[in-house]
Amino acid sequence: MRKEKGYTLLLMTSMDRADTELTVRTAAAITLKNVVKRCWDQTDKLSEDDRSAVKTHIVELMLKSPQSITKQLSEAITIIGRVDFHEKWLNLIPEICQHIQSDDFSRVNGCLHTCHSLFKRYRYEFKSNELWIEIKYVLDNFATPLTELFKRVLTIINSGQLADDKVKLLYNTLALIAKVFYSLNYQDLPEFFEDNIAVWMDGFHALLTAPSIKVLESDDDEQAGVQEQLKAQICEIASMYTQKYGEEFENHLPKFVQAIWQLLTSIGLELKYDLLVSNALSFLGSVADQTGNNKLFSEGEALKTICEQVIMPNVGFRQQDQELFEDNPEEWIRRDLEGSDQATRRRAACDLIRSLSRNFETQIRANGSSKKLLFSLLPRWEQKKKTERHGVTETSSILPVVQFWEQYIESDLASDKPQLASACLKFFSSFRIIIGRDRVGKALPALSKLLTHSSPVVAAYAAHAVERIMMTKMPKTKEPLVTKALVQPVQNDLLLQLGQIVSSSENEFAAKALCKLLALQRELLLSSVPDLVQMIHGRITQLCANPARPNFNHNVFECLALCIRILCQAQPDATKSFEDSLFPLFFQVLEKDVGEIVPYVFQIMSLLLQQQGGCPDTYLELYKPLLSPQLWEASGNAQPLVTLLCVIIERCPSKPAENLNPLLGVFQKLIASRTNDVHGFVLLKAIVCFLPEKVVAEYIKSVFIVLFGRLQSSKTAKYASAFVEFLSCYAAAHGTEKLRDITNSIQPGCFSMICEKVVTQHIRKVRNPVDRKMAGVFAADILTKGNIAPDLWGALLQEVIALFELPVEEGDDEIVEPMMEGYSNATAILTYAAKATIDPLKENCPDPKVYLVQTLDKLNKANPGQITPIFQKLDAEAQGHLKNYLDSAGVTL
Repeated sequence: MRKEKGYTLLLMTSMDRADTELTVRTAAAITLKNVVKRCWDQTDKLSEDDRSAVKTHIVELMLKSPQSITKQLSEAITIIGRVDFHEKWLNLIPEICQHIQSDDFSRVNGCLHTCHSLFKRYRYEFKSNELWIEIKYVLDNFATPLTELFKRVLTIINSGQLADDKVKLLYNTLALIAKVFYSLNYQDLPEFFEDNIAVWMDGFHALLTAPSIKVLESDDDEQAGVQEQLKAQICEIASMYTQKYGEEFENHLPKFVQAIWQLLTSIGLELKYDLLVSNALSFLGSVADQTGNNKLFSEGEALKTICEQVIMPNVGFRQQDQELFEDNPEEWIRRDLEGSDQATRRRAACDLIRSLSRNFETQIRANGSSKKLLFSLLPRWEQKKKTERHGVTETSSILPVVQFWEQYIESDLASDKPQLASACLKFFSSFRIIIGRDRVGKALPALSKLLTHSSPVVAAYAAHAVERIMMTKMPKTKEPLVTKALVQPVQNDLLLQLGQIVSSSENEFAAKALCKLLALQRELLLSSVPDLVQMIHGRITQLCANPARPNFNHNVFECLALCIRILCQAQPDATKSFEDSLFPLFFQVLEKDVGEIVPYVFQIMSLLLQQQGGCPDTYLELYKPLLSPQLWEASGNAQPLVTLLCVIIERCPSKPAENLNPLLGVFQKLIASRTNDVHGFVLLKAIVCFLPEKVVAEYIKSVFIVLFGRLQSSKTAKYASAFVEFLSCYAAAHGTEKLRDITNSIQPGCFSMICEKVVTQHIRKVRNPVDRKMAGVFAADILTKGNIAPDLWGALLQEVIALFELPVEEGDDEIVEPMMEGYSNATAILTYAAKATIDPLKENCPDPKVYLVQTLDKLNKANPGQITPIFQKLDAEAQGHLKNYLDSAGVTL
């Protein structure tokens, strides 16, 4: 119906009929908005006549309609504006300019709301010529009318007696004007507003210093009134001008500092003032960040006043905070521990004190010596260098963290006040490296007790602290912050407490901490792991039925993988008991297709199979179903399925060798996908390394044709480096000569072409240590066995040296990082269930660097006089590395 010509005009006519029921008119407005949303950016969905009719009448219709219709039409105008404004809707701004001259401020506010919706994208869009052209058009046509409206509203407000409704309407107008002004000034300072800066800043200052108007105050202590909203926006404008247009704003800055300073000393602690206080503190922080403004804070008792009257009241623990802490601990943790408190008083006060301390550190310390202030500010104040992995690694010299820990915090960990205990734990987590290994170890028993605290916040913070200290490595030495010996005295208590928390609740912090504890202590926990397995099994049973928290689920399966490794390494027969308890549950998950859990099922199955010497019938019966196309549709299943198939191929090669076509079909599907092509190469490595060579020989030429086809049609850097890894693996398993002959049989000279276009360009991108080793040996063999032209020797040698000298990736023992937001099952890869990289060379692999120079020695003897010129053409750094290899191997060219 919406494609019919005149349909949109019919909807607008229905809205305009005053004698029609409001519900019907509103439904017509909603329908029009949805038509615009679905069709406006598609030229074939609406006729030009309909588009023109909508743009001609929609603004006027919006302004004279009831509120329920106005809201829908305003959204429709915004959607149209994203597509057509400004070049295809040149009459919009002139029409709005005409309407804002009206004395009917309801109509004026409707126009301003539309402008705000259209212009607010200027705040976040990247700079471009198209954006500048649009902003210039808006400024040329709208800046003057907006300024005149601003002056007119101020004049009316200052004129005297006004009805309450009129006052509310005018302050809403001013709030919208301020929002539009902020958007128009965000990208750059327009010349018009620079010329009229006195008009705007004097007006904003007057509004900022105006006494509170009773009628504008909100009755709700949690909902800001329009006057607070306006002042908050003015503070944001002042902050923007301070940061971006300091020179132009310089003459107005002192009076804004004074006004906002006084404003902060007179505002109450109610939630409705939080945005205003936060923006006001942010403004003062932006002023303090600039050294040229030091005089504004250094005069008289300024700093003392800031500490006592501005900062102290806003870092305190309010009644509202107490209620949130007790009644909604998850929200408290999200704001306080996970850093989502960006617009809160406490965060803004902390940011202000950090800004001030850059230039007034000694004075701030002198004025902020109270324990309460230090507790609130030190975690942010003292940080000079901080990372997620290490916490704070460098602090100010003014306030010694260790002294503060010993004087206040260590004893307060046992406080009966939950808020104090949680603050101590947060400090401990942040400054764990500065506090030091011995003091951290001494605090472990206290942490263990706090895991069972009656306050969910304290228990969560304790688990977070355990996780942080066990994942941390010293930045320089890379040694763990806490050692196995340090943790061993309390390991069983920690394991029991964390296991009970995980088994009884979906506590993400406890699950992470338990994972880190198992990863650190491993075999030392052997006697306690069976009891933990029972707890984890119960929790997995519940989450398989209702997998609500992805991060929690992931860490629980990491814990299960670690338990399997610990137990099965000591007791190989334990795999049978794991299979007996887990497989019935896993088969239910597969039958019901619980998408969030399926990837974990395949990974745990592959891990259990890796612990065994053979391949039990249970896994062989799974082989054929694992190849069904439906399983491979979910992107998150690809890597876990490939891992499980590779283990089956390795343990029982006779099963896939019976009929290789289905397996190669999976390989071909994976290689064709840009997302999953690397997994296709992993599967192919297993095929060529573990299956009988005579079985693979029938298909290998076709396999290379598929690989070359993808290389030509859709080459990516990721694909090319994975291709080099596969070539290295194949050469390690079957010899470089065989690889050369197979590729040359497809096309003469193909091997040399691969070396030139793929190997030399991408070998340095091989990252895995095992693959790097094979790639180094492969590159050396190419020189003597590849029959490539001498003019390729230098490029290959330069790249293989780069490969050797690039940093090596850290291995499987690296601690699991917290999962990222925006989780999907495509990221559900278990670190501790991973299969080792396929390595045909294993312990027989020579040192790649020694092997390279020995190969060069052979090449030099076979081709006298050709190696030295190549050596001399290498860059200086590569020559130095190669000389070191030669000296180490005792080889002279």
